[in-house]
Amino acid sequence: MVAVTVALAARAQPAAPASAELASVESLRAAGVICRRVTLQALTASVEIDVTVDASKAPGRYEGAECVVLKEPAPVEKLPAADAAALADDRMVARRARSAKTSPAFLVLGREFARAYLAFEFAVPGDDGRIVTRRLLLPVGAVGERRVPAPEPYDPASDGPLPR
Repeated sequence: MVAVTVALAARAQPAAPASAELASVESLRAAGVICRRVTLQALTASVEIDVTVDASKAPGRYEGAECVVLKEPAPVEKLPAADAAALADDRMVARRARSAKTSPAFLVLGREFARAYLAFEFAVPGDDGRIVTRRLLLPVGAVGERRVPAPEPYDPASDGPLPR
């Protein structure tokens, strides 16, 4: 009877809460996550964030990524607390987009830029043996633009690029 009670109590334990931490572009790259920002040619200064996740380098089982736009901006150092509050109370969130794909793309409007961040979730074993969700947070502003080099000017006389 005691073994059954212990087994039921162990199964009834709530899942460990997600631990959120700030990440840098470099630390995400080491964890197999690459983010690129593409500035869209629109009057709204919107950007598209392209994400690629290499599950073989991930710090645990990749669970998904999301782009969260808060109703109010949060300072970078307080982003983990703002994320925890946004998970607990969805009224703080203006918009949320989630994807479990390893190559999602998220659209961030120009007016949302200062309030948007990315969250990458990984399931990792905790110290007590339970699976813990680890959330790595990155402000959208930290993601650099993808730069495409301009083509060389064409010289029709030489059928090649213009000399510099």
